[in-house]
Amino acid sequence: LKSVNKQWHEFWSSQKARHEKMNEDRDRQLAELRNQLAQARSAPRVAPPLPPPPPPLPQPNDPTDSLISDTTEAMRRLERERTRLADELARANRELEGLRQENEVLQAQAALYQEDFARERADRESAQARLAELRDQLGEAPAAAAGAVAAAPAPVGPPGPADRRAFMQQRQMQQQQQLLATTVGADNRRNNSNNNDSASAICDQLPESHNPVRRPGAAAAATGPAGPWKCEACTLENPATAHHCSVCDRAKPYPAQNPYLL
Repeated sequence: LKSVNKQWHEFWSSQKARHEKMNEDRDRQLAELRNQLAQARSAPRVAPPLPPPPPPLPQPNDPTDSLISDTTEAMRRLERERTRLADELARANRELEGLRQENEVLQAQAALYQEDFARERADRESAQARLAELRDQLGEAPAAAAGAVAAAPAPVGPPGPADRRAFMQQRQMQQQQQLLATTVGADNRRNNSNNNDSASAICDQLPESHNPVRRPGAAAAATGPAGPWKCEACTLENPATAHHCSVCDRAKPYPAQNPYLL
């Protein structure tokens, strides 16, 4: 408590000395101002000096007047030019902003086109690989069994194991040919400029031994027996079984003509 009182006493003493000094300075300034006022009152009064005379007015034909007019007109022309340039700059900035936005839109469209092109190329490559695989599978198929099944007449009695096996081989080849035609058709639709082959052209390029169900399209349809429409990929060469089978998911053949498709 004594130390706190001591600190407060020191602070109060410093503030008191500061205020006393401020009072002394103020009294000294007041005394100086009183002395100056007394001296000013006792001094003789002197009139203030007159202002300098104004410059003479320009004469009507004074060159200074024409110079001022020319300068004013030049300043006005410069102001009009500055306004025009400012308007052109604002218009150019607006056009630049529009071009920038259009560039962003075009870049986004180009990115989408590149993505679509990459996807289509990947699909085309996979389709080509699948097409080559199907061609290899058709090339490795037993031609003798396919020819025997194509030339065999319609069975009269119940089918045997050999007949069923031959028919299953024939049906498997038909499914492969249909898948091959579908793959080629999809590839043609995606890229007409690079590959314009069709399913019928691919089937026609296959050897006769690997395509036992091939037959002329329009001629066979015109000269064949009356009945449902005959499919190019699934009908047989035998007129007795020239009806749609379950492979095409259309009209099935009559049971009396082909009991293997029941």
